Amino acid sequence: MDFITKLLDLVKVRLGIAGEVAVTDFDAILTALIRACLSDLEDLKIDIDENNNFLIYYIVDYVVYFYNDTDEKGSVPKHLRYRLQRLLLWG
Repeated sequence: MDFITKLLDLVKVRLGIAGEVAVTDFDAILTALIRACLSDLEDLKIDIDENNNFLIYYIVDYVVYFYNDTDEKGSVPKHLRYRLQRLLLWG
């Protein structure tokens, strides 16, 4: 299983998405969000370590947040900002 698929499975579990219809309908959207998150992290020079559980769950929570975002004005939740700062400092 590749890293994107692993992340996709975790995101779908977190969102409560299950079943074959859900797999085909949401995979493209969620995969695009995962790739965008990974790209953002790479732009910030954060090492994408596929064995770093802290990083994996940051990505999952980040993707779930942006998937559920309703275009309301406001900032990213504090827990995501804190965890990003931790990744920037300690990886």
